Amino acid sequence: MSRDVSVGDEIKAGQLLLLSSGSYSGYGVGGLFRAKRDFVMPGKKETYSKHVNPDGYKVTADPELVEELEYIEVWTGE
Repeated sequence: MSRDVSVGDEIKAGQLLLLSSGSYSGYGVGGLFRAKRDFVMPGKKETYSKHVNPDGYKVTADPELVEELEYIEVWTGE
């Protein structure tokens, strides 16, 4: 089961996080990570906007929070 993460959501130790960005036509995967401990998803304010998005890059840059896992991608699109 997958779900989108919002700012302020609690991430539990052992949970897997797939860092992705973009839209249907320009989708990219930034990596697969496992939470080392419980933490709350931080946010990053969008430039020129009041909107705040989850800051996955801040999380993945902290080796105390997550470990990167090796993965392979299987593209099934046309």
